[in-house]
Amino acid sequence: VEAALGCIVATCNDLDKNGEMLTESDINDLKEHINKCDIIAVIVTKIMPKFTTESSIQEQACLALEALAKSTYSVNTELIELFKHYINNGLIQKQLILARDERITNERNKAYPSRVARVLDISI
Repeated sequence: VEAALGCIVATCNDLDKNGEMLTESDINDLKEHINKCDIIAVIVTKIMPKFTTESSIQEQACLALEALAKSTYSVNTELIELFKHYINNGLIQKQLILARDERITNERNKAYPSRVARVLDISI
């Protein structure tokens, strides 16, 4: 799980660094692939609640959410709507607060949930 979350972070970061090299066809393919799975739901309703005692998974989940929100994917209106849905339901905020206050044990990495909140312009 941790490795898969790390792959999301790496892919999003790579897209941001090399986005200008993507063709329109590449971008359309990426949009279609990300929409086939509600990745935000997988992270905030499945992974984070299931692995509550795995600090490193909580950290990677936060980094994946941050990367998705900041990346080239963020121009994807369906992804934006998914973020809004989980923000409006309070699910993202709940998981970020739990990650910060209870689940992440490394003091330096407790900042990860706040970084996600900042990018999404929400309070936790």
